[in-house]
Amino acid sequence: MSDGGFRTVGESLYARTEKARPEAPFAKLRKEFTHRSMTEAELDAIWTAQQEHHPAILTNELLADIRRVMFFQRPLRSQRGLIGKCIFEPGKKRCDLARPAAQRLRYWQDLNNLQLQDPATLNWRKLTTEEKAKLSAKLEGTKELTYKALRKLLKIGEDVRINLETNEKKLYGNKTAYAFRKAIGTKWDAFNDDEQNRLTEELFRIENEDALKRRLSSYWNFDADEVAKLEATWHQLEDGYSRLSLKAIRRVLPFMMDGLRYDEAVREVYGDHRRIFGREEYQKLELPPKDLRNPIVYKALCELRKVVNAIIREHGRPDEIRIELARDLKLTKLQKEKAMKQANKNKRANEDADTFFKERFGLENASSTDKLKYRLWKEAGERCPYTGNPIPPGSLLNDGLVDIEHIIPYSRCFDDSYMNKTICDAKFNREVKRNRAPGEIYDRESEAYSELIHRIAVLPPAKQRKFKMTEQELAETDWAGRQLSDTRYICREAHGYLRQLYPYSPDESKYVQVVSGGATASLRHVWHVNAILSDGDIEAKNRWDHRHHAIDAIVVALCDRGLYHLISKLSGRNHELMNRKLSGFSEPWQGFLDDVNRAMSTLIVSHAPTRRVRGQLLEETAYGPTAVPGVYVVKKGLEGITDAR
Repeated sequence: MSDGGFRTVGESLYARTEKARPEAPFAKLRKEFTHRSMTEAELDAIWTAQQEHHPAILTNELLADIRRVMFFQRPLRSQRGLIGKCIFEPGKKRCDLARPAAQRLRYWQDLNNLQLQDPATLNWRKLTTEEKAKLSAKLEGTKELTYKALRKLLKIGEDVRINLETNEKKLYGNKTAYAFRKAIGTKWDAFNDDEQNRLTEELFRIENEDALKRRLSSYWNFDADEVAKLEATWHQLEDGYSRLSLKAIRRVLPFMMDGLRYDEAVREVYGDHRRIFGREEYQKLELPPKDLRNPIVYKALCELRKVVNAIIREHGRPDEIRIELARDLKLTKLQKEKAMKQANKNKRANEDADTFFKERFGLENASSTDKLKYRLWKEAGERCPYTGNPIPPGSLLNDGLVDIEHIIPYSRCFDDSYMNKTICDAKFNREVKRNRAPGEIYDRESEAYSELIHRIAVLPPAKQRKFKMTEQELAETDWAGRQLSDTRYICREAHGYLRQLYPYSPDESKYVQVVSGGATASLRHVWHVNAILSDGDIEAKNRWDHRHHAIDAIVVALCDRGLYHLISKLSGRNHELMNRKLSGFSEPWQGFLDDVNRAMSTLIVSHAPTRRVRGQLLEETAYGPTAVPGVYVVKKGLEGITDAR
């Protein structure tokens, strides 16, 4: 509009459509979007121009009525009903993170978890009461605190390691109090706890702008300048919800301020702080809770219930249950640093995307999809890797021109990670590539394939490997084994679910113990059990044979807490050291492999039955009435006609 000198969006669209399609100048433009404010501005421009000629008719009251009819939007339905329940106070909803109490709970949790390492003895110590007091006072008055500022405040040198510094670059303070102090100054501190919570709640609960202004000025007695600043503060309040209700936070927070960690404070108030499926002790597993929203997890817990209850009927309740969690072993220092570098790199890339969309298109809040498109676009050299065509910046905001494309189709690998995505010309993606991998599209001897390999040289090596995979490699790759998101969720819920079989114990891992998948993988290799299903190969795990789950169960059962802690400790130091130490481990007992092999030969694999009704239930027979009452006719093929006699 600016380049063409058009006054309104309507004038711009008319000029473009008339030039492009003179035979149908008002035909609808596809994949073109405007801001709502542009249409409102056009109404104002037309009204102003016409009002000079018809002042008696085109009054301001009529304009208000027309504006209301044209632009009225029904308010969005409140989503308060979808807020989850508190894990400790079932009758209460979870507390908004913007509430001051939730903000304090967060930074006190960090303070009680913080530890400093003595550079001389290498021993770790918790913060003293005086150190916590200094930091809590600082965090209450600021939005965030860097570790550099923390060191200066506590007067400790760079040689003193801080345990949480490897995970985050800063500590978050009371963002809500910081925002309110900027808006109303010392008035915020003059309010008591209930008044601060009420003001915070009203700011993000009252959706009508006029009603909010009246409330802030008449009830809270804020002047016009303060009201305007408070309206701007609404956008600075933190989204999301805590796991606890306000009632639970108020009960737990005093214990945390006295120096207890979150888990210790919760245990002091509520006892066992893990997910509780029932206070009483059960002799068998009851049905999983209905509030599990993930159907895959719910089904997995139902299958777990069948197996465990069958074991209980046959052998009685187990003395211990061990679960393999889909988690990696403890990372080494180098691995942690690498992970932090990657996280910081991703953060900078998203910040660059925000700046790009803001400066280029005036887009204040770019969506996560927009940011991902920008990252993939820059990574691919601002062109489509498949066609080689340049991708103009404006195409990033038009879904009809470019797609975020899975290199290996998601339906085949279920890999939705960044390393399986690239940007692609939408027409090529939808008409040529479709549900195929790059290796299945191009002839490897063709010039087009050579050009593709040349273009993808700018991509990360992991993406280049996916582009180059042959059809045989695609068929042999175990994609499903890499998808652990649902598995991790299932393991976490299963741990709490199985706890209902046992009474509460201060030793939380006495009855239901957890072992990481990384530890069992090491033990499978050391004890050579992989070889049983992999034709003697101790390295490879045969996932095609479902009996590998039974072998995993045997290894998990034999990995007690002492052995698991040893493996985890060695892994945190050095993986090569861990492998050397474990290589000296002998079999759990004489003839262990023979016993496992014998068990596998007699094993019967069971699968969850599928009772879904498929296919057509009734014939598609359409009866037609005739002139004779009660007589109807149907259409049939000639081969379906029978002799009426």
